[in-house]
Amino acid sequence: MKKLNPKEAATDAGCRKFQIKINGPKKIVEFTCLVHHSANQSQLRLDPKEFYARWSAAKKAPACPDYELELTGLEKWSPAEKEKVHLHESKDGKWFVCYTKRIPTLKAAENVFKMWAAGAIYTMWTGEDFGHPFNRFNENFADFLKFMSQEHNIDIREFKSEMPA
Repeated sequence: MKKLNPKEAATDAGCRKFQIKINGPKKIVEFTCLVHHSANQSQLRLDPKEFYARWSAAKKAPACPDYELELTGLEKWSPAEKEKVHLHESKDGKWFVCYTKRIPTLKAAENVFKMWAAGAIYTMWTGEDFGHPFNRFNENFADFLKFMSQEHNIDIREFKSEMPA
């Protein structure tokens, strides 16, 4: 586990809000998520047995501290649309980015959210699962985003990180 210096630890506590605007092939799309920090597995929002044990390659929840990304503003999306773009519903009906590996820092959470947003646009417009091209890049976020930009005209237009109101 990475040991955080005091400055990192201070910025990694609590909850953040990420907003991203993606230039897609057809229009600009905006996504917002709440970034939840879990100091231990009892604080995870996605159930360790229902989600992580079922879907992760390790068949268990990631080590903590960990972050989970709750998408907001999805009321008009159908369950099929949510599943198609790698979202998973928590027991309390909230939708989270379906990412089963450990997200140890806010910077890592930012990278996962950027990857998910670009990938979601790719899936929406091509009908293809973005997990396939993502896995080709051995989960290298920068290379995946470069591929999305160069091959599919999907670019990050704007990214904001702030404390939620």
